[in-house]
Amino acid sequence: MAEHPHRRAIAAGLAALVLGLVVALIVAGGDDDAPPGEEARQTTAPTEPQTETQTETAPTPRETETTPTRPPRRDLAAIQQVVALLIESAEIRDGAGVCHALGQPQGSGPEAAEACADRAGIDLSQLPGSDELSFERVRASGDRGRVVLGSGDSVSLRRQGDSWVVTDIRS
Repeated sequence: MAEHPHRRAIAAGLAALVLGLVVALIVAGGDDDAPPGEEARQTTAPTEPQTETQTETAPTPRETETTPTRPPRRDLAAIQQVVALLIESAEIRDGAGVCHALGQPQGSGPEAAEACADRAGIDLSQLPGSDELSFERVRASGDRGRVVLGSGDSVSLRRQGDSWVVTDIRS
């Protein structure tokens, strides 16, 4: 039996539609799902013993009202993107990328990269290379974020408008 001439076009169109829906679901994320490896921060007393022993300062009443118990996936993804932008841009001394990731006025070239990093108190030479970049933990709470890299470095971020900017890096 001969194949219908439009069968391949229809199949390709359906595949593109399904792929588009999957990408849209991933990008939109849900505020109801914790990212892999992350657990929701509990706001009430736990009924079972907790295995994690990290301490956090108690939120102020204002934070309790406005801070969701789980950060949206898009925030966590945006945080990872900004950290990756900083590390990749620092590696090639791209001033525009470094300055953007640090929330500094835009510049271009290696001099601008160093100037923006100096203003932010960050030593670009201490950052891991992009080939070594891995994320151990990514967290967000309100307008603050924190990343622990595979290298052990800790990156602090804050929300600036609709985006995230790196504010500190500790080895």
